[in-house]
Amino acid sequence: MSHLRSEILVSADAARAWWIDLHRDGSRPISWEEFNTHVLPYVGNAQDPQSKAMRAAVVLAQVMERLDSDPGRHQQFRATTRVVLQQMNWEDLADEL
Repeated sequence: MSHLRSEILVSADAARAWWIDLHRDGSRPISWEEFNTHVLPYVGNAQDPQSKAMRAAVVLAQVMERLDSDPGRHQQFRATTRVVLQQMNWEDLADEL
């Protein structure tokens, strides 16, 4: 545990490198969902841009999964997201919806 705290969990990059090294023999596939759920929360500084982007991507993927079974809410989510993007003056992104 001491090694994990002092060497692995000191930064998100160190933890990712450790996770990749742990899986390099190819005996099992790398599961980034497992990493994000079980390792990343214990990283001392998980506020780096890549960690923030990964958390946002995971949340959005879960949103899309939920919306797949509810076309009405899917349409509502797209309309709401479009308004938010327009308010932020990101018309180009709003147009992609």
